Amino acid sequence: VTSRHQQKLDSALELGASDCVLDEGEDWSRTIRSLTDKEGVHVCIDSVGGQLHHPIIKSLARGGTLVTCGCTAGGNPTTDLTRIFWNQLSIMGSTMGTMDEFAAVTQLLRDGMKPVIDSVYEAADAPQAIARLESSEQFGKIVLRWN
Repeated sequence: VTSRHQQKLDSALELGASDCVLDEGEDWSRTIRSLTDKEGVHVCIDSVGGQLHHPIIKSLARGGTLVTCGCTAGGNPTTDLTRIFWNQLSIMGSTMGTMDEFAAVTQLLRDGMKPVIDSVYEAADAPQAIARLESSEQFGKIVLRWN
């Protein structure tokens, strides 16, 4: 897990993450490589994009996959095509999923899986919810309650 916030990393460790890297604006791909005995990670799921794309590409193991499901930091990142073809990397885009996948996820919830909820706001308080999200201080989902 990577984050710019130590508190989020601490929470991720409590939830079972094996390793965490504090993103202080430097290229943390070497830290990832050292944590994996120079192998790199096999799968990375990224919703940020932008400037994080390149260190993610550098953090992937040979044959690794980047799943991108968002681009909150920008949708036109710098990449490394040589590394992509040389290491036989895959880049996969993902939005939502099929109805069967949605049914499988909702079954997990019925079976007792608990999502991490940061906070719940009434719909009328949506501006405060958005401000919380934009502050990057949340850990987990921000929920709007529609009555």
